[in-house]
Amino acid sequence: MGFELLYQASDNEFSASSFHSACDGKGATITLIETTLGCVFGGYNSQSWNSDGKWYYGDKKCLYLHW
Repeated sequence: MGFELLYQASDNEFSASSFHSACDGKGATITLIETTLGCVFGGYNSQSWNSDGKWYYGDKKCLYLHW
């Protein structure tokens, strides 16, 4: 299994539309976020991101936090 960086806010725009342009329709993703205080959190999404304004639910998901 390989990983591909789809979006990095510091290299792209800090906007939802920029995120969705890069990540929609790409399949399962792992999202990592580092705050300005150095806290890291993220999650796993088994479904593709999309921008249609609907909520989608799956049984394979995870949220995590690292201080």
